[in-house]
Amino acid sequence: MSHPSSKPAMLIQRPSLFLAASCAVAVGFTGCADQQDPELATVRDSAGVTIVENSAPAWTAEDRWRIGSEPSLDIGVVDGEPEYQFFEVAGAVRMPDGGIVVANSASGEVRFFDSAGDYLSTTGGKGSGPGEFEDIFFLRRTVGDSLLAYDWRNRRVSVLSPNGGFTRSFEFTVLTTTGGFPVVSEPFPDGDILLVTDMFSTSTQVVEGAKRDSALYYVVDPNGEVAENLGAFPGGESYETTDGENWIGGGLVFGRFGYAAVSGTGFYYGSADRWEIEYRDKEGNLTRLIRMEHENLPVTQDDIDRYIADRLERTRPERRPIHETMYEHMPFPSTMPAYSDFRVDASGHLWVGEYRKPGDDQPRWRVLDPTGRYLGIMETPPGFSIYEIGSNYLLGRWRDDLGVEHVRMYDLVR
Repeated sequence: MSHPSSKPAMLIQRPSLFLAASCAVAVGFTGCADQQDPELATVRDSAGVTIVENSAPAWTAEDRWRIGSEPSLDIGVVDGEPEYQFFEVAGAVRMPDGGIVVANSASGEVRFFDSAGDYLSTTGGKGSGPGEFEDIFFLRRTVGDSLLAYDWRNRRVSVLSPNGGFTRSFEFTVLTTTGGFPVVSEPFPDGDILLVTDMFSTSTQVVEGAKRDSALYYVVDPNGEVAENLGAFPGGESYETTDGENWIGGGLVFGRFGYAAVSGTGFYYGSADRWEIEYRDKEGNLTRLIRMEHENLPVTQDDIDRYIADRLERTRPERRPIHETMYEHMPFPSTMPAYSDFRVDASGHLWVGEYRKPGDDQPRWRVLDPTGRYLGIMETPPGFSIYEIGSNYLLGRWRDDLGVEHVRMYDLVR
């Protein structure tokens, strides 16, 4: 990717991996499992690294998890009071008392609701002053139930009290020297933060073709100072070309991307080249390697045509010729990524998003227990993006057919 003049990654796709045989759902959304060979996973040690190789899910029809068929909480309206209208929701968290906090990036606001979804208060607003936001990129809960809201245009993190009071702000100091854009920023239980930054070229010279950029991984302290430099990992695949006068580029269609998520005192990382996921400690040491029997889906001409048609339909008319030029010259991978996106739930289970073919609107997640053993597949509601998975709920953003945003919570029965 190149250095952006506005939010980057407009063309980077992070859909989920398609499952050839999906689960039959009788009531609500369920976890899926078949009757399998008793040898579901093998675990071995290699030079101090635990290797877990999964061949089949462990869940049976009786013990698989289930998600409610209807939301237990829905906040959002098409018309009505502005506090309930959302646009560009950047994150949502549930507080210990059941209250919901929502970052509405378009208005630069952090809004607070009670456990029933009734509006309480708002903090922030557009601006660059203390406690104000130009463009919120993420919202996280950290030590003492404080809230971290990252403003990518002001390049700073604001720390809010549990009731929304502005406490302080800080910058990720490494970004002032290396540049880059934070694509992951998740707190550890002790308040340190895993910071992952995509690196953008500042060169004005166009290097035509596809490439894979690096992502730099850091552990930073609660003041934004680097505590540990974990090094460079494979990041996202991108493509650039020129129409003779203008630079044209973006994420490679069906390209790989690096994914990471904090879990306990370490973090998961995966490059999506194949179904393999690493677990590393805060010093970057590899302690566990998780593998799954899996073949990446082939990229067909129909997949390419459907993807391009969908993207062009959603592109402003004046920009379509630019995108058409890029797609005309872009090389397409022969296979799709192995997976898409990570989430870690309140019990330490890793949810791995399956990469979906164009036209497949059903999200699916492969769930692994904290030791890396594969449990089964969870189907989540179409149009629903997960922000948080608690012990008995899923919280996230849902878009209706008109693109209207809601913040929803679904019951999770384990």
